[in-house]
Amino acid sequence: MFLTQAPQNRDIYYYKLLSGFALSLANNGIDVELGDYSEIEKENFPERHKLVFAINKGRPEDLDPSVRWITWFHDFHWWSEDRECQYHLPTDIVYFIGDPKVFGFQKEKYNHFTGCMFPAISIESPEFGVDLDIQFNQAEFENRYFDYAMIGYLPQHYDSGKETKFKPTATNIISEHPMSSAAAALKLELNAWIEAEKSKGLDRQIKLVRVFHRHPDLLSHLFQIAYDQYESLSGNLDPNQIAKKLRNEIDNYFGSSVVRDRLGDEIFSVEFLSTHLARRTDRLHLASLAANITEKFGIWGNGWQEVKEFAPYVKGPTKTPETIMQNSKTIICNSTHGLGVNERVLQAMMNGCVVLHHRCENDGVPGSLCSEFKDGEHFISFGADDFRESSLKVLEDSASRRKIAVHARKAVVRDHLWNNRTTQLLDDLENVSTSKIAS
Repeated sequence: MFLTQAPQNRDIYYYKLLSGFALSLANNGIDVELGDYSEIEKENFPERHKLVFAINKGRPEDLDPSVRWITWFHDFHWWSEDRECQYHLPTDIVYFIGDPKVFGFQKEKYNHFTGCMFPAISIESPEFGVDLDIQFNQAEFENRYFDYAMIGYLPQHYDSGKETKFKPTATNIISEHPMSSAAAALKLELNAWIEAEKSKGLDRQIKLVRVFHRHPDLLSHLFQIAYDQYESLSGNLDPNQIAKKLRNEIDNYFGSSVVRDRLGDEIFSVEFLSTHLARRTDRLHLASLAANITEKFGIWGNGWQEVKEFAPYVKGPTKTPETIMQNSKTIICNSTHGLGVNERVLQAMMNGCVVLHHRCENDGVPGSLCSEFKDGEHFISFGADDFRESSLKVLEDSASRRKIAVHARKAVVRDHLWNNRTTQLLDDLENVSTSKIAS
């Protein structure tokens, strides 16, 4: 089996997932190779590999039909279905990290198997070297320094450093944000964008300058649309709907789609506004909730250093998350789609760090935290209005927190190791193959 990820968004996070999966597959007697499909020699590929498992990458049009392709979508943008889902064969498999409907995917349109596969962790990893039967002792729990930990990057606003305070309504965010004064923000905006785009070529830099010098008010309209479409901590992000509204606004602004078609959606930051801005909004909101309660609050991840309000809590990039978790009583997690079963949550549960996760409109659907774990037994849920009460209750009761940690770890070991995913994949491959032959 050949394991790979989409070349356009290579990420160390996905590489770690593939590495964990590869080790489990190898332990089950399956020959595996981990690499970049876009760069591998294609000659005689079908003789070398009968299966390809790819993160965020659909079946290529020219792949030999004798090779089965398994796609595992973690990110699914408004363009993903058109670009990545057109060439799967009936014996292929398409997984999502949660309910496909949450991503706007209509599986009824396709004749291949579509299902859910959650992330997992590997106990062979050094970070999980402690004994699986560990019972977290009371003294160890009481001596953990941080009351709250947040681990994860802060998506960069192109005028980063100016948005230093969470504002609860879209109207306030736009009216008070420097972006509402396009002329004042233009220089900062262009400089930030051009710096970020330097590696992508001079032509794109010129396009950026031209667009926003000539149309400095357009970005404010686009931000207003994005903020209006997502309520902080709702967990009901619909990037497809937001992207559609953004593209319509751009086309209406210019009188047709000609400008957008020529320059491309990314020039107008459609992906950032439809997908990443909601994550930024959520994380700023969560950080403000924790910072208002205690000084024993730590934030790890890139991007936070630009937000002056949280400077006292920023500890730097995330290098050893397991160490952070082992020194923290709780970890605050968010999901813009409401799909909370992810590697970070599973890591925290393995390391005795109680997960605090906001309630979501999608609670209960496959991939949501409460679809795999029980609130109050494996994690603690909260809303913006009761975060203090819900979190302090578990912080102030170390015996209860220890009980939750033990139950959560046992649930992860039982259901969310890579061996569980290997069993699922092998069963699905056999069942899909058998059903297609029978039909």
